[in-house]
Amino acid sequence: MGNLCSNAKNNHSLGHWDDEDVDEGWPRTEEELQEEYRRYSKGKSVLNLDDYDAVGTDKPGAKPRKRKKTKLETHCGYMISAISELARTKQIHVKNDGTGDRLRILDVGCGSGEITVDVAEMFPEAQIIGLDVSAAMLESAKVYAERRGVKNVEFVKGSVFDLESLLKSNGDEQLEGRTGGKFDVVYTHQVVAHLSDPVRGLEKMVEIVQKGGVICLREGDLRSGRFWPGGDYDELQECFRTIVKVHEGNGGTADAGRRLRSWLEEAGVNDKEILASTNVASYDSPEGRREYGGHWPGRCMQGLFADRAMEMGVSSETPEKWAMAWKDWIEDEDAAFAMMHGEVIARIT
Repeated sequence: MGNLCSNAKNNHSLGHWDDEDVDEGWPRTEEELQEEYRRYSKGKSVLNLDDYDAVGTDKPGAKPRKRKKTKLETHCGYMISAISELARTKQIHVKNDGTGDRLRILDVGCGSGEITVDVAEMFPEAQIIGLDVSAAMLESAKVYAERRGVKNVEFVKGSVFDLESLLKSNGDEQLEGRTGGKFDVVYTHQVVAHLSDPVRGLEKMVEIVQKGGVICLREGDLRSGRFWPGGDYDELQECFRTIVKVHEGNGGTADAGRRLRSWLEEAGVNDKEILASTNVASYDSPEGRREYGGHWPGRCMQGLFADRAMEMGVSSETPEKWAMAWKDWIEDEDAAFAMMHGEVIARIT
């Protein structure tokens, strides 16, 4: 792939498996998403805008604060160099008055918009579109973008299986320029694993990327997930195996991370233009364990996951044992969880 991905790493020290609002183990229901939006609207979001403050402090004599990495940097750092290279190429064609062919980026399955907004902020001259099927998540994303003060992003409701309609109906003249509305970058994060037909979804993405553009994918491999200390958390591992079964029962692919290259090849991408890598996401700090496991005690006790688990034959006492195991693991100073991820950057020729 030439210089386009020359800075891509084969391994990243990532602190996250999934977003707080969208996890691979179980898709959020519309009711959960509506509740999440209400929390955003009331200013009680799970997001912490202080994470994006510049280094510094207002208190005299206090030590400067280190800026916490954004979700883009921690989750999708692998694709930054590829987008930067395209952005530099586009900049050559921008006129002195600032007009010209802007870099166009599409986030498929943007959820609450955290990574989308990070991308828009990192590439202020680009035009970013976040696409999601959930109206509640899109409203949350819009609120979040406004709070961050990011202007070069918009959020649109739609499906990965109907991406061509996005080009026809968006209505933004900027999208209908000399590239015919196609995008320079299309990326997803923990989305393809949920698709009932991942190859068809990728084919749709390929269709809307202009020649020379890229598709960036990052997906987890649920079958590689492991808890530590292993012998102390057998019930937690049992719960995780059930999460995998529920995910697959809902039409998802548990080991999507290891299939990305082959899926892209099936979707028609030249195998010589695919750069694949892997990394390990780990949760071994108090904050990490709370972030990863904090919502699971509640989900074990009630909701769609609990219902599906019972339908699969889990005893009535088991969900409470799982919930307690999650709580114990979160509080255990020696505990950790790790899982492999697959990352792919594919250039469309």
